[in-house]
Amino acid sequence: MNPLAPWKVIFSLTVVVLASGAVGAGVALRIQNARTTRAAGPGPALDLSAERLAVALVLTPDQKIKIRPLLDRAHRDIRTITAGAVAQSAQVGQQLEQEIRPLLDADQWQRLQQMTDRRKRLRERWQNGERLTPEQRVWLRDRLDPRNADRTAPASKP
Repeated sequence: MNPLAPWKVIFSLTVVVLASGAVGAGVALRIQNARTTRAAGPGPALDLSAERLAVALVLTPDQKIKIRPLLDRAHRDIRTITAGAVAQSAQVGQQLEQEIRPLLDADQWQRLQQMTDRRKRLRERWQNGERLTPEQRVWLRDRLDPRNADRTAPASKP
């Protein structure tokens, strides 16, 4: 057997592993860029909002054209404000954890970490586009606001 054969195999495997890692990283970056672009754009929510406004106010086509850029700007401003608020709230949460930590015993700290991890996973799911189903929305709305229960409950027949 050729003494260089094991090195050729090792070298080939190394090249394959590195190449697959590079391809995987490229795919991941492409997916992340697509998500970022989708999140940054106005999206269907703004389109729906503009359409609701047009119907409610009975806007003319000329008014729709003039109002749309204003809605786009307001949407971007609100996203900027929201992003800043989220960053500030994260800082406050971290500071709170640092201040609470010395006051808790090991079991309490572990439970706090579990609560924090659960909240983080929910936030990540939301950011990844996992939203509530219509049934979950109705269920949540009914529990959060009893006044809505009348609107969502099926009408009884006399």
